[in-house]
Amino acid sequence: MKLYQNFNDFPLGDISNYCAAVTSIISNSLLIFATSQVKSYNRNVRIAMYYMAFWRFVFSVTLGLTSPVIKYYSSMKTMYIIKNGFTLPSPIGEILLVVFIVTIVMFCNGPTVQYLQVKTILKATSKQDVSFCIYLIPLIIGIPIVVLIYFGYIPNPQNIMFPPQLVEKMKLQGIATFLMVPMSLEVEKMEIMALACTLFILLVMIVSIVFAIFNFISIQFLMKEKLKSSASNNSKKSQEQLNTNLLLQFIFPFFTIHTPFFITFALPFFDKNLEFLSDNMLYLSAWCPAANPIILMCVVKNLRDIMRDKILPSRFSISESKTSSQEAFVIQRRSF
Repeated sequence: MKLYQNFNDFPLGDISNYCAAVTSIISNSLLIFATSQVKSYNRNVRIAMYYMAFWRFVFSVTLGLTSPVIKYYSSMKTMYIIKNGFTLPSPIGEILLVVFIVTIVMFCNGPTVQYLQVKTILKATSKQDVSFCIYLIPLIIGIPIVVLIYFGYIPNPQNIMFPPQLVEKMKLQGIATFLMVPMSLEVEKMEIMALACTLFILLVMIVSIVFAIFNFISIQFLMKEKLKSSASNNSKKSQEQLNTNLLLQFIFPFFTIHTPFFITFALPFFDKNLEFLSDNMLYLSAWCPAANPIILMCVVKNLRDIMRDKILPSRFSISESKTSSQEAFVIQRRSF
C-alpha cells in the first residue's frame, strides 16, 4: 500500500491545499482572538464571528486531510469525489469526504445564518440574546445531508463500477477512496437517494443565496431606521464597518466556493462538464477560508486596530524604545 496517493493531474495542487489549510488555521485563530478583544462587539456579534470562523476552520482541516479530486466521467454518467494525499483506511477516508461535502454546504449557509442573527439584533427592542433556534439551522440542514450522502454517495462494494481512466490511475496509485455521485436523469439508471441528495444540496444553496440577499437588503433598511434616531459619527462608522463585514462574509465565499461548487454539481445533469472549473475549483476554494479572515482583519477598523495593538507591538516597541533612547542620548549630548 502506498503511503501517498495522487489521483490528480496537477501534483502541486496538494501542496496548495496543505499551505491553505495551515494558513487558514492561523488566520482564523487570529480572527477569533481579535474578535474577543473588540470591546464594542456584544456577545451576539462575537458568536456570529466565531460561527463563521469555526466552519472555515473545519472546512480547511477536512480539505487538507482529503485533498479531494472531483472528476466527471460522461461514459459512466457519474461524478467521482476522490480522496487524494496521505493514505488512510477506506472508512475513515469516506467519513472525511462526507464531512468535506457537508462543510461546503454549511460554509455556503454561514452568511445566511449570520444575516438572520444581525437582523434579529437590529429588530430587538432590548439587548436580548439572539434566539437559539438560529444556531440550530446548520444542524437542521446538515443532518439530512449526512444521511442522504451515506445512503446515496458512499459506494456499495458489491456494485462499484470503475471508469477506465480511474482504473489506469489505480494501477499506479492503489485502490481509491471515493464518493460516487450518479448524474443520470434516465429512469432506469436513476439512483433515488443519490438524486435526492444532490437536488437537496443544490436547493439549499439556491435558497441560501435568496435568503442572504433578502436579509442583507432588510438589514440596510433597519440600519437606516436606527440611524434616524442617532446621527452621531460613531453610529455611521459602525454601520459602515458592519456593512463591510457582511459583504465580505458573503461575496468572497460566493465567488470562490458557492458558484464553482454549484456549477460543478449542476452541469453534469445535462451531460456537460467544465473541466477547467472542476479541476481548479478546489484550489480556489481552499484559499477562501484562509484569505477571508485576513481581508476582514485588514479592512474592518476595529479588528485592524486590535491586530496592530495586540499582535504587532512587540516588533515595533523595540524600534520605538531604540528611537526614544537615541533621542534621549542626543538631548543629553546637546545639554553638555
